[in-house]
Amino acid sequence: MIARNIMSSVLLAMMCVPSFAGDALDPSEDAPVKPFTGIYVRADALYSLSMPTFTFDLADADVSEGKFGGGIGIGYQFNDWLRADLTGNYIGKSSYDLDIGFASISAEHQVLSGMLTGYAELGHIAGFTPYLGFGAGVARITDSTTTSFGAGDFELKQTDFAYNIVGGASYRLNDKVTLDAGYQFFAVPSALNVLDEEFSHGIEHHQVKVGLRYNLW
Repeated sequence: MIARNIMSSVLLAMMCVPSFAGDALDPSEDAPVKPFTGIYVRADALYSLSMPTFTFDLADADVSEGKFGGGIGIGYQFNDWLRADLTGNYIGKSSYDLDIGFASISAEHQVLSGMLTGYAELGHIAGFTPYLGFGAGVARITDSTTTSFGAGDFELKQTDFAYNIVGGASYRLNDKVTLDAGYQFFAVPSALNVLDEEFSHGIEHHQVKVGLRYNLW
C-alpha cells in the first residue's frame, strides 16, 4: 500500500513537471522587445562642460555662463540600426555685467540651433544601444551690449552653418519610451566670437545630453 502511494505520488509529480516547465520557459515572458520602426518625438536637457565665455579682463565684472539648455524634436527610426531626427535647441546664454558706479556695461550672448542629425546604432548590449551620430544645420547667435552712457550699445545677430558630433547610448524602458544619454560636440565654425577680446571666429560647445524619446507609431 505504501509503495503504491509512493508510486502514485511520483507519477503525479512527473505529470506536473511539463506544466511547470512550460510556464518557466514561456518565451512570451522573456522575449526581447520588438524592434521599433516609425516616428518618434524627443525632449532633451543639455549641460555645457566647456563653452565660449567673456574674456574681457575688467575688475569686479559679474560673468554668468548659461550652461543649461534643452531641445525638442521629431525623428524617424528606419530600422534596427539607423535613425535620424530634426531638433530645435536652446544652447545657452551667457551674460556680463560691470557696474563701477558712474558707468555700467551689460552684455549677453545667446545661441539657438536647428539641427538634422543621423545616428548609426551599434548593436544591443545588455539592454543598452550604443550609437554614433553626425548632424548639420543652422545656428542663430545673438550678441548685445548696453551701456549707461549709450556710446557702446550694439546688437549683432548671426545665422551660420552649424554641425554636431554625438556619441552615447540609449536604453529602452518599454515599447514606447527610450532613455537617451551621451556627449555632443556642437560648433559654429564661421561665426564671429564677440566674447573674445580678439574677435576670433568659431564657437564650440562640449555638452552632456540627456533625454527621452517617445515612439508614436
